[in-house]
Amino acid sequence: MNGKIKTKKPLRPIMQYLTIKNWKKFQHYRDRNPPWIKLHNEILTSHDWISFDDNAKLLAIVCMIIASKDIDGRIPADEKYIQEVSRLKKTPDFKPLIESGFLVGGVIEHKEETKKEEYKDYFEVFWKHYPRKQGKGEALKAWKVIRPNRDLVVKMLRAIKTQSASADWQKDNGQFIPHPATWLRAQRWEDEPTKVAVYAEPIPRPAILDMPDITEEQRLENMRRLKELTSTMGR
Repeated sequence: MNGKIKTKKPLRPIMQYLTIKNWKKFQHYRDRNPPWIKLHNEILTSHDWISFDDNAKLLAIVCMIIASKDIDGRIPADEKYIQEVSRLKKTPDFKPLIESGFLVGGVIEHKEETKKEEYKDYFEVFWKHYPRKQGKGEALKAWKVIRPNRDLVVKMLRAIKTQSASADWQKDNGQFIPHPATWLRAQRWEDEPTKVAVYAEPIPRPAILDMPDITEEQRLENMRRLKELTSTMGR
């Protein structure tokens, strides 16, 4: 044994989420990821809503929209991610929503350290297929926030394949392809397919344009030969 004691690898928190209070009571969907959310009118008379300032009210609606994509009504506890996804001008402040109890925070799950490699491998698959190889570190941070499972990774790769053929991504040698971190944070794999770039076959150059120039003397000689040939054929 050489005096060494084997210890188990410590568990580490995977992702901190915030959960909307009473989400399952008010939001029931037959299929997940709906294009809309329910807003009950009692929210306008609730103590939480009345006590919120305008910024907190807007953030509450944003949180509900983002939470509709998760079966348990969760959102990542990442202000930068929420800001970019919801196109907010300022970094959101979760504090009023947490203090009021509208959002409930906590570490949802732990995984053994060995799981780290699994998600890293998925990220490398994404990175291999994404056409713009810039900002890998930021892309990995965004990836860890999303923590996509295998099915979502497949959906991402299909979206990348479709979008890579679009007119926007083909334009100006890919100048308008989003940075990978931006693509991930904005959940661009959910975008509706856009027009695919179509390149027409080049029109063949008319052969007459490649004929060498002739002098006036050669032109008259050709006319004389053509006349003789026509006379011979008419006999």
